[in-house]
Amino acid sequence: MKAAPGFIFPIGLSALALAVPICAAQTPATAPATAPTTGPATTQSAAGALIDELSSSDPRQRRRASEKLIELGEDARPLLEDLLKRTNDLDVITRAQATLERIDEDRVVGPSYVTLHFKNAPAGAVAAELGRQAFAPLLTFPDNLWDDTSIPTVSIDVDHQPFWVAMRQFGEQAGVGFQPYLDGHRLMRVAGRPAGIAVVRGPFLIVANQISRSQSIELGLNGAERSDFSVQMCIYPEPKIVVVRGNGLLQIQEAVDDNGNSLLSPLAERSPVFAGGQMGIPIDARLNWPKNPGKRIVRLVCSTTFELQTKSQKLEIPDILNARAQTQSLGGSLISFKGIHKNGELWELQLSGSTAAPLQQMMLQNRLQLLDAQGRPLERRGMSGQGAGNQMNFQLLFAAPLRPGSGQTGDPSKLIWDVPVETKPVPVQFEFRDLPMPN
Repeated sequence: MKAAPGFIFPIGLSALALAVPICAAQTPATAPATAPTTGPATTQSAAGALIDELSSSDPRQRRRASEKLIELGEDARPLLEDLLKRTNDLDVITRAQATLERIDEDRVVGPSYVTLHFKNAPAGAVAAELGRQAFAPLLTFPDNLWDDTSIPTVSIDVDHQPFWVAMRQFGEQAGVGFQPYLDGHRLMRVAGRPAGIAVVRGPFLIVANQISRSQSIELGLNGAERSDFSVQMCIYPEPKIVVVRGNGLLQIQEAVDDNGNSLLSPLAERSPVFAGGQMGIPIDARLNWPKNPGKRIVRLVCSTTFELQTKSQKLEIPDILNARAQTQSLGGSLISFKGIHKNGELWELQLSGSTAAPLQQMMLQNRLQLLDAQGRPLERRGMSGQGAGNQMNFQLLFAAPLRPGSGQTGDPSKLIWDVPVETKPVPVQFEFRDLPMPN
């Protein structure tokens, strides 16, 4: 499986080539930056009309109004809460409460819709507002990235658009993109042209990076021929989303070329999807090479399901170098902290828990952090585990970051571990059109 691209430049709702040049550094314009507008009057007016439609006698109109209010998200909340205070109609109350519940759910596992109106604004101010509306801060590397005076100012004008659509415009203008970091992904300066074709579905950005085909002949008695034909992709959830795991399979519903050939392969439903904690999840759509191939894949429809965190529990051990061994209930399992000691340049953290607990999965989600006194994370250098009776013992290795510019971290001061305790399966279906076929 091919690696995820080095950085992420999301695009719009339809599949478009990611071939936009990075904005060069420029002198900030002299025009004053405008303040963000997050709840325009037009949005409130539209929400008010939809509130009235919740009382309609037409069930289709009521259903449409509820779905539109859910899309408006936080802009619709005060009007729905006001409706609940002033109506005695039980049907309307039920619909309004159900709509509020969906808004609450989307805040955690659904798409974030953002409204941004900035002109010649500092990139840091735009990033702060974008993160606020997407319910997750957009962390940077280095931490003081926005102090870099060579980063261009940003002008952006979007009304109620998915996070990834707004992120595209912001990233292109500021010359930044998400890249892997110790604790997940952070926004960094990038250079060059991003590659791929992408679509946005719900809170996910799906990027098709590469299409490959290879053929081989076994030089044995049977002379068997083998062919491998696949589309490599990556799925990126919004920064607020915590992916606990995937369902393990990528389902390919349809794959057709411009000669009308079905490209569905017997191996299609055995394409693995591995997920847990990372932002870019690599997937490989395995297809069948036809006898009379066309020049384009006219339609490729795929789906998979991710288990997303809806509630978590945090384990925090302060002054960890002096902390005594202790056991706590975490995620429904008993987790024991055994101790931490230094071994050369590495710090070795020892934990154990019941073999019934998905400890390894929990640890691989980048939600366990060892911080110094200034709150800077040490770098994970490895992990090993051994079974002993009904217990699993784990050793996690940490050290000062190797990445240039990370700064020298101090000795460990605190352990923080955010563990999912409630999850929800969320399907994602996506479609690409008019992709080239290798010939």
